[in-house]
Amino acid sequence: MLCQLPLDASVHARIPQKLSRSLFQMPDCSRYAKYACPRDYHPVCGTNGETYGNECVLCLANREDNTNIEILRRGHC
Repeated sequence: MLCQLPLDASVHARIPQKLSRSLFQMPDCSRYAKYACPRDYHPVCGTNGETYGNECVLCLANREDNTNIEILRRGHC
């Protein structure tokens, strides 16, 4: 079951690449400005186990930290 997966930084390493692409959703970061996000609250759960306020905040974190966190699911982790 997907909800039983441990959520940590190595989640991608434990899931085959082909399967990983079908489980996670890439955030559409092209929709957002580079340094500011809307203040609407539509939480997303990142593949690192953190909840982000919305998709834009996840994109901003990816840019700032030079990471590639994807969306595990919509809503809280």
